[in-house]
Amino acid sequence: TVIPSMAIIPTILTCLIVSLSSVGAFSPIGPHKKLEAWRAALADGSLELSPADAPKGFWHQSPSIIRSRLQSPPPDKILALIRHQPYRGGFEPAQDFPHHVTPKIVQGSIPKDLVGTLAINSAGRIRVGGRMLGHWFDGDGYMVTLSFDGKSNEARAFGRYVGTDRFKAQEEHDRNKNTTDDVNYEPPLAFSGAWTKAGTGKWYENIGKIPQSPANTAVMWLPPIDPSSHPRLFALCEGGHPIEVDP
Repeated sequence: TVIPSMAIIPTILTCLIVSLSSVGAFSPIGPHKKLEAWRAALADGSLELSPADAPKGFWHQSPSIIRSRLQSPPPDKILALIRHQPYRGGFEPAQDFPHHVTPKIVQGSIPKDLVGTLAINSAGRIRVGGRMLGHWFDGDGYMVTLSFDGKSNEARAFGRYVGTDRFKAQEEHDRNKNTTDDVNYEPPLAFSGAWTKAGTGKWYENIGKIPQSPANTAVMWLPPIDPSSHPRLFALCEGGHPIEVDP
């Protein structure tokens, strides 16, 4: 049995938040004037935190430690914002799981008749190096699966990027261009999105460019081709064809 995808729930919530933010009913970053003031403070170096305002945690370690633990550490300006508003750390690029994670159950048990896999798809990164994408709707798709086996009382989690053509093209582009280790470097993009320009963003670099699907919107399960195999899992986006992934 496969648990139906609940990706529609975060999609609805995202649309609701975006709608409310557009009319000022809800905005985690405050009014536009406040945002502009933050940007100005970052630009002139006047953004400072007093010791009493500086909470402890991962993002408040030395930059060298942070950079040693992340595949894509944030540029200095974004790190400063995260330290002042920690929720921003949740928008940092996700990392592929090296393997399935099996958490230890410390209390209770999984219902014995709960057997199946929940898959959720969303934007895994909205930043490439120091280059921010034009909108989080352009973020590269990232698939998370959570499998339950009530019979053995085990659960497994796994996450990785969908591996679209545009994602692979950017990875190949970065390898061939020997991208610098400077976290503030803004690399050219090997793809274009609905809100994101390819290359360095110049208009002439985008002549004839067609936005490529990030496959970041939802998931779809289909019956297996072979009755003895597993159901098929696809990553979806309105701007392109479904992409099959290995569940």
